[in-house]
Amino acid sequence: MNKKERWTKKFCWQIKYFNYNLKKVLKKYLTHCPKKFESAILYSLFHGGKRIRPILTFASGEMCGVAVRKLLVPAISIELVHNYSLVHDDLPSMDNDDYRRGKLTVHKRFNESTAILVGDALLTLGFEIFFKNFSINSLSISLYPIV
Repeated sequence: MNKKERWTKKFCWQIKYFNYNLKKVLKKYLTHCPKKFESAILYSLFHGGKRIRPILTFASGEMCGVAVRKLLVPAISIELVHNYSLVHDDLPSMDNDDYRRGKLTVHKRFNESTAILVGDALLTLGFEIFFKNFSINSLSISLYPIV
């Protein structure tokens, strides 16, 4: 197996690991959410996308010697905030896009008010998950490695 194949295999595993854990976290946090709203949130998160931000989070951590599992919370939070920006960017009052990643945007698939609330929920949830579940002390790295 050459270097490119090893990296591809590694990234594929990281994306699967990330998606699996993202679903677990959302299941925990969306328990009291109306089904239609939950469907809209899941639609915004799981209808395509490359998951570049989690991969960059994991790669950055790896460069500092931090295990992927320790970076799961920041990766999920970053992805939620990113998806909030996409949902709101597609709104009629912004870019008024009908499609994202080849599928209907949230405001076209559901409606505009649902899309606004989905974006707001993703942003809030991203911060909530981060601040309730992450401690910089758990990383065991120096943030300022000055020699």
